[in-house]
Amino acid sequence: MASGGAGRWLSRTGNGLRIDVLARPGASRSGCLGVEARGLVMALHSPPEGGRANDELVEILARILRLPRASVRIVRGTSSRRKTVEIATAEQERIAARCEELALAGSGARAGAPNRPR
Repeated sequence: MASGGAGRWLSRTGNGLRIDVLARPGASRSGCLGVEARGLVMALHSPPEGGRANDELVEILARILRLPRASVRIVRGTSSRRKTVEIATAEQERIAARCEELALAGSGARAGAPNRPR
């Protein structure tokens, strides 16, 4: 899995950012695994049933990016492993930099993310 600066997986919008995410539900631990050409790779402990993995993805990204949960939403791919997540923020530069750090950190970027859903 390649690491590196933001490529096509991170883009700015009028009111925030969009991130392409590759979700890996059912993992033993939750967190960022790094980045591939297709997106930020996120391991999720929750199974992909009843939207539980989607909820966990939103919770983890909000916690890692230090944003309210309401600022993070899945806008495409709710029933797919490939998702587009929209982040509403006026601090585009800070959040974009944090996303790039997250991608570079890979598995070390758990930043308070829960190992299991509550």
